[in-house]
Amino acid sequence: MGVFNAECKAEIDKLRKEKGNPKMSWADVKLRNKQTDCVIVIDNCVFDVTSYISRHPGGQASILRHAGKNATSFFDKQGSHTSGARKTLAKLYIADVGSSFAPSLGGGKGKDNGKGKGKGKESSSSCNCVLS
Repeated sequence: MGVFNAECKAEIDKLRKEKGNPKMSWADVKLRNKQTDCVIVIDNCVFDVTSYISRHPGGQASILRHAGKNATSFFDKQGSHTSGARKTLAKLYIADVGSSFAPSLGGGKGKDNGKGKGKGKESSSSCNCVLS
C-alpha cells in the first residue's frame, strides 16, 4: 500500500511543482538532525518537521530519533499514524532526496560523500510518492 494515499501524493506533487522539483542530498539531510532544524525522509521525500516536533502526539523524542535519517520503515510500521497524520506530514514536504544512495537504517553507517558513492542501500533519486 505504501505510506501515502492518493490525496497525500497529490499534495506532495503539488508542493514539488510549486517549489520547482527541489532536491536535497543525503549529506544535507544528515546535518538537519536537531530540534531547531529537523528533517526526516519518508519514501525518498524530505519533510521539514521542525515546526511540528512540539505538537507530535507521540512526543518529541520519537521524531528526534529519526531526525536527519530515513524514517520510512519506522513511520510505516507505526499503527498510530492516521490518515490525518499522513496529510499533516505531506504538507511539510520540502524536497526529494537527490542522491542515489540512502544511508543504512541502522544508525548512519552508510556514507554519501556527495558524489553518489559510498556504502548504503541503493534508492531512487526521486520521491516514491509521485502520482503517475
